[in-house]
Amino acid sequence: MPHPILPTIGIVAGSSHAITGPFYDMVNEAVRRRLGGKEIAETLIAGMNYGRLVAMIEAGDWEGIEDYVSSKVDSLCAGGAELIVGTSNTMHEVMPKVMEGRGVPYLPITDPLCAAIEASGLERIALFGTMTTMSGGRVMQEVQERTGVAVLVPTDAEKEEISRVIYEELVESFFLPASKQRYLEIARRLAREDGAEGLILGCTEIVLLIDQPDLPEMKVFATARLQAEAAADWAVGRVA
Repeated sequence: MPHPILPTIGIVAGSSHAITGPFYDMVNEAVRRRLGGKEIAETLIAGMNYGRLVAMIEAGDWEGIEDYVSSKVDSLCAGGAELIVGTSNTMHEVMPKVMEGRGVPYLPITDPLCAAIEASGLERIALFGTMTTMSGGRVMQEVQERTGVAVLVPTDAEKEEISRVIYEELVESFFLPASKQRYLEIARRLAREDGAEGLILGCTEIVLLIDQPDLPEMKVFATARLQAEAAADWAVGRVA
């Protein structure tokens, strides 16, 4: 039997290396579930220097970030990518603008997220992520506008804790058991006090720390996995 000819998925990696490998695995596993056998995705990955990104974020240099991300998309397009996938919620602040006017399809990280939220029928959903994402960033805005759900965020002190774990632990590919416990405590407080029915893991690295089995009482929306599944759907749907 001839092998399917899959289109090439271009992945703008990260932001950190910690999630790039797991995301690549998620895409390949999703393609294999759909096609069977030994089939995996055709991919190109453009990695970014996380240290450079952090320095620009801390300086508020979003124009510089946009230029940097744009250069990575340029390299993917030049390499033959037929779909561009951004794997970072924070980089979604610039990705839509970066993709304007390009002739290559783009899968925004919010598309599969909003679809999953709408399918769930939930009305009040908590959001964890970087400080940018939790403080009214593009992901939060789009979820509210497109789904109509109430997006609930942690207290300022809790945001600091969540952000610290991302930047000091998860992006370095480790976490302390106490950090996992604290994330779960914050999620459960939002459920108990604010009526949160679900939780958006609005930083792709967070899925390395907590996932649905850790929080069975809430619907967990892992943006990394949702994005990987949607990319696999797109590719398999165009098999020649």
